[in-house]
Amino acid sequence: MELEDLRLAVYRTFAATGHAPTMAMLAEQLGTNRAEVPAAHMWDDVVHTCGNQRIFCSPTCVDQWLERTGQTRGYIMDLAALWRLAEHWYEGRLDYGYIRREPAAAADYFRSVGFTGSFWGGSV
Repeated sequence: MELEDLRLAVYRTFAATGHAPTMAMLAEQLGTNRAEVPAAHMWDDVVHTCGNQRIFCSPTCVDQWLERTGQTRGYIMDLAALWRLAEHWYEGRLDYGYIRREPAAAADYFRSVGFTGSFWGGSV
């Protein structure tokens, strides 16, 4: 099994279903067994991130949700900003040969779409 095939299987499943594939699904799709699929926790950060993003109608709705759930306020952006961020961020990830951006290139991308500050890899 090629790791590139594994990477693509995971990303394509996320893109098609919005959910992480199970070990069994990956093993079947890649024609191998579960022991050969080293992805048990490789995608935990992606699953966590996708599971914790929320869209709200207004800042007031955010405040009400925070009060109701006891969650901590995270980074908040409007839909236009989210679109600028996501529009080209995932380009190539469903293709063979994709190479992840290095941190400096990611910071450059964030800056190019209007995100600055230490959270986005830049100066405060």
